[in-house]
Amino acid sequence: MAGKTEKIALGTSVIDMLFHNPVILAKRFATLDQLSEGRSICGLGIGWSKDEYQASNVPFKDRGRRADEFAQALKKIWEDDIVEFHGQFYSIPSSKTGPKLVQKPSIPIYLGGYIPNTFVRIARYADAQTGSQVLSIF
Repeated sequence: MAGKTEKIALGTSVIDMLFHNPVILAKRFATLDQLSEGRSICGLGIGWSKDEYQASNVPFKDRGRRADEFAQALKKIWEDDIVEFHGQFYSIPSSKTGPKLVQKPSIPIYLGGYIPNTFVRIARYADAQTGSQVLSIF
């Protein structure tokens, strides 16, 4: 679609971020951003199904704090030339990652969810200053 269109934004629906590695997911979105010449968007959520977490071998506990850290890591990967991140759940050693984004400073992050803590996450990681927006609150 990136090669067949010139104006529409391209991205995902709200995907469960915690079932992905932040470096690999950041690289996938950056690749889409390159191919679309800066028209990519990123839709993220944390899911609700304990069964899906169990099937994915991801702890259900602390998923909100894990999501906050995941969003921080994504932004560092997209914005910093040399990325280094050390959190409670994710750690990225000092490294150069690519491809880099066409959009600066970051791909718009759309967050979806239905619990009150979603609004806190939106306030922290989906602010207008970085071009991020809210997709949906159920």
